[in-house]
Amino acid sequence: MPSFINGQFWVDVFAMSMEHGAFCVTPWCIQESDVAKTYFGYIGAPPNFIPHSTYYHMQMMSENIKGSYVKMGTNKGFLKILGSETEDETAVLLMNQSQEELYDFDLNLLNKNQSNGLVITSEIQLKTNYKGTIAPNSTLVLVFNKSGAVKKQTTYTVEMARNDKAPETITY
Repeated sequence: MPSFINGQFWVDVFAMSMEHGAFCVTPWCIQESDVAKTYFGYIGAPPNFIPHSTYYHMQMMSENIKGSYVKMGTNKGFLKILGSETEDETAVLLMNQSQEELYDFDLNLLNKNQSNGLVITSEIQLKTNYKGTIAPNSTLVLVFNKSGAVKKQTTYTVEMARNDKAPETITY
C-alpha cells in the first residue's frame, strides 16, 4: 500500500519551497512499479492507475493554496500548518502526522496559547472564528472568504487513502 505520509511529506516540501521562493519543485515519480512497501508514486499501477496520497495532496494544494504564501506553524511536531492569501480568500492547510493524537484548534487564537497547550503561529491575523478538530493521520484544508466565513472544507484521512477514496470536500 502506498504511503499516506508521503503525500504529507510533499506538502512539507512545497511549503518550504514557497517560503523560500523556490523557482520549481518536481516530484521524481509519477508511477513506480517496484514492491508495494516502497511504493512512492503518486498514481497506481495499470490497469487502474488509482491516484494515491501524493496525488491528492498535490491536488488539494493546487486547488486551494493560491496567491501569497502565509507562513504558519505550531508548537506540536506532528501538527503542521500553512496558509495562503488572495484578494478574495484565505486558505489554511493543516496536517496531523501523529498516528494517535487528535488536535482541537481555534484559528481565532493565533499566536496565543490555546487551552490544550497548542500554539498556532501566523504572519497574518485571520478574520475568522473557526474552531475545529483534526484527526490523527489526516489533512484538512479550509478556505475562507474575506469576511472570514468558511467557503470550502476538504478532509483527507489515512483510512480514505487505504480504501482508495478521494478527499471529501464540502462547499458552503
